[in-house]
Amino acid sequence: MKIVFSNGPGEGKEMEFALQEITVGREMGNILRIPAGGVSRFHAKIFRSEEGVWWIQDQNSTNGVKVNRSRICGEEELKEGDEITIGEQTLRVFDLNGAAPKVVFRPIISPPTGEIPISGEGTGFGAAPGTTVIDPVDDEPVVKFDAQKVKRAILGGNIFSGRNRAAAEEPLDPSERGRRRFSLLFYSVIGICALVVILTVLSRPAPAAKKSSAPQVDNSSIRFEKVIFQKNNIFRFSASLEGDTVEFAIDDIKSRRHFTRKIENPQGMEILRSNIRDTGIAKCPSRCGQWTDDTIRRRILLADQREVCEIEAWGEYPPEPVERVENYIRDFAEIHGLQTISLTPEELKRQAEESFNKAEDLFNNREADLQNLRGAILRYRLVIVALEQFAQPPRMLKVAREHLAEAERIRKHKMSQFRYEESRLLNMEDVHGLRRIYTQEMELADLNSPDHDRARQRLFILDRNSGKVRK
Repeated sequence: MKIVFSNGPGEGKEMEFALQEITVGREMGNILRIPAGGVSRFHAKIFRSEEGVWWIQDQNSTNGVKVNRSRICGEEELKEGDEITIGEQTLRVFDLNGAAPKVVFRPIISPPTGEIPISGEGTGFGAAPGTTVIDPVDDEPVVKFDAQKVKRAILGGNIFSGRNRAAAEEPLDPSERGRRRFSLLFYSVIGICALVVILTVLSRPAPAAKKSSAPQVDNSSIRFEKVIFQKNNIFRFSASLEGDTVEFAIDDIKSRRHFTRKIENPQGMEILRSNIRDTGIAKCPSRCGQWTDDTIRRRILLADQREVCEIEAWGEYPPEPVERVENYIRDFAEIHGLQTISLTPEELKRQAEESFNKAEDLFNNREADLQNLRGAILRYRLVIVALEQFAQPPRMLKVAREHLAEAERIRKHKMSQFRYEESRLLNMEDVHGLRRIYTQEMELADLNSPDHDRARQRLFILDRNSGKVRK
């Protein structure tokens, strides 16, 4: 399918996708990343059913998804030319019944050493992961692929270890050897001149020491608290961000729910800090909101080396910056399994049971799709966080822990198999096989985890070393 940007900085840009499922959001882990206003971290999913029909699904985003200016509820079937609105970004979809992007390899006559000639159409070497930016003047992109270059980039590039660089080097022709000798001589002369200048400077008397103006370590902290006062209950939720640590606390008097959770180096911490700063919360007055409504109180504290800013807002409808901060922290907490609303023990247990049953279904069907195993792991984690809040945890907590350990063991084993297969495919210079392995790793690993980012970066290396050239 093709997606065309109708507005924004990328207006007119066209992207072609070969994947059967496209995640959309502002987070780096999405297939289609849209860093625009009103776009949630994981906003929507576009997927193709077994019958070949394309659908769009809202992933519980804050601002929802609109198709042809009408907000959808859950899923909506897509038709040729439909307009999709996600936050402030508008897209149009075309070629829904088209085949995967076609890449034509230019035949190479008398290839130089280390370059592999590949020719023919319909090879399946599509965009990664599933995308190709189409130049309007090119009907068919043409790719000249250098297998040795890709291998060197993966084994010895800036992103990865260079211990195998020598094994991947190819012989140099005489002209290239001459250019390298000239470069070596040139930089040697420059180095000698720089050394003379440095020695001259060092020989001078040292000036009086001045007070260092280097920036100090950022020790800023962000704290958020929301308290809801009711006739028969008091509910309190708080979040504290200190350095690389976040700590949540929930107190629900009526349901006797008292729970704290501390997470070291959580995923998305820097993005959360950046989003909170971008709200302009520091410019809000220290006391704001609806003072006649004393049933809901919010407190936000921002502290760094320069200043301390404290905002207190009352009422159900706070100022926009305060509401945005609350939404960002709420979404962040829910990703880590915490419900930021008052729940009875029965409601909390019912939600845990629903997550557990869904996790069991995904785990039992893990061989059908690698993403099922990842989804089961995420839901088992949510079940554990929810049930740990009970003074006397149900038996389901023990079962969820056991099944989570088994799912993690299976995932670790599959990842190990992928790494072994990657080494074999690198030696065979099998680009199509490498693309398949890295795509599977992305489907199996947690979003934004080191394994996910590693596979994603290596897919980009494959693309970067398979550049498009004009006919």
